[in-house]
Amino acid sequence: MSAIFQKAHAFFSSLPIPRTRIDGWRILITGANTGLGFEAAKHFARQGASVILACRSRDKALNAKAQIDALLGLSPGIVQVSIVDMESFDSIRDFASSVGPLDGIVLNAGVASEIWNVTGDGWERTLQVNLLGTALLGRLLLPRALERRKGAAGAGTVPTISIVSSHMYQFAEFKRYIEIEGNIIKALNDENNFGMGERYVIIVMVPRSCLCGFLGLALYYNTILTKSKSDLMTPRRYSMTKLLTIYIARELAALVPEASDGNPMVIVNCVSYICLTMCRLD
Repeated sequence: MSAIFQKAHAFFSSLPIPRTRIDGWRILITGANTGLGFEAAKHFARQGASVILACRSRDKALNAKAQIDALLGLSPGIVQVSIVDMESFDSIRDFASSVGPLDGIVLNAGVASEIWNVTGDGWERTLQVNLLGTALLGRLLLPRALERRKGAAGAGTVPTISIVSSHMYQFAEFKRYIEIEGNIIKALNDENNFGMGERYVIIVMVPRSCLCGFLGLALYYNTILTKSKSDLMTPRRYSMTKLLTIYIARELAALVPEASDGNPMVIVNCVSYICLTMCRLD
């Protein structure tokens, strides 16, 4: 029971604003026009970094940049906009080839599609954006982080690649998909499995100051997951992609060479969160 209250306290408490200066750093964030990506961009810019907002929509990215510039009173060029469509492998490759050395990479872009959609590359949308596209971009940007590390030799900074997962990974179930086809990726990319026996989680949104907020969190973690007869996508598929991103982070970390002191030249981590962000927004 204490674990529930610990999670409740963390969920309804405000995080401290980072104050450490990181002047001269170059940080790239995907999905930076809204939600977690947007908030991260504000923090990094406030700390002195040059921030690249990597988004699919130029208009939304420019709007996000304008908000950050106005809020922080930034000079032109501190926050930059770049376009990448995580639903297109070609777009990801073109984007990665145009990016210079980076101190920080936050792979945050994600979606939770409610209906079956297939990208031009032939993959279900949630699967491609959250998992396959993220894996490809992380692999292609690793050399940019290594390039920065080698160029900053002796400066004491270690580039970081952070992949944004979700606490929803706890609801993922490998066994079910393996039993269907024996291959998780193929099973997730099969329209016949979309919505079949999917499950849902009830989230009660209440003011932080309201005691009932704890009830909302308890429901989030302890609601009995029942089968849905709807064809709509529900969090289980999203949960699977977010669990698999943790494995992607582990595989990417294994590709990082060691420095002379035996430590990795680039830090790769996976951030699991629980928040009221909106993955349905592009």
